[in-house]
Amino acid sequence: MPDMRKKKNNAGMTLVELLITLTILSVISMAIYASLNSGLKIWKRINQPLAHEDLDIFFDRFGHDLRNCARFAGISFTGTEGRVEFPTILPGPRFGGDVIGRVSYAYDPQAKALTRVQQDFSQIHSGEESSKTQPIPDLGLVKFRYYVYDKETKEYSWREDFLEGDFPLAVRIELELGDGPQAQSFTRTVSIPISS
Repeated sequence: MPDMRKKKNNAGMTLVELLITLTILSVISMAIYASLNSGLKIWKRINQPLAHEDLDIFFDRFGHDLRNCARFAGISFTGTEGRVEFPTILPGPRFGGDVIGRVSYAYDPQAKALTRVQQDFSQIHSGEESSKTQPIPDLGLVKFRYYVYDKETKEYSWREDFLEGDFPLAVRIELELGDGPQAQSFTRTVSIPISS
């Protein structure tokens, strides 16, 4: 006689199998989340602006430009508290070597940025557009100072402007990165070798 009992359908999952599956899926999803989260943190850290590195590069370029000052009749050294402009030797890729040119560093208090502009001699006299570097943003304060020798009083002193004469003995730049109590101050003094 045939067995009339109901046969069980074993196609479903038991409670234990279901709990094991959910545990494995939750462990895998937590591992994926942790990997993506740490990758995102590393990506943010790599792509954040590095103000100190930008300032180091700026100070290096500033010092290089001043140490390469050159006497040239068509371009004079002028400086105020917020701007300095002088003749220097620049790389001239159009001419296949170094050329005489003018470099100016100017602080814009409204934009709170310091900009470097360079022109070679041909750009100055033809009125061509000059090449501008990326400005350094978020500067609360920038001051240029000029170390000079006064022949009348026979004394050395720091001045806020240099509008006459040949070249100062040195140029000091003082700047503050940021505003308020979190501002960081930086100072760099560069001697000019050709000054008399």
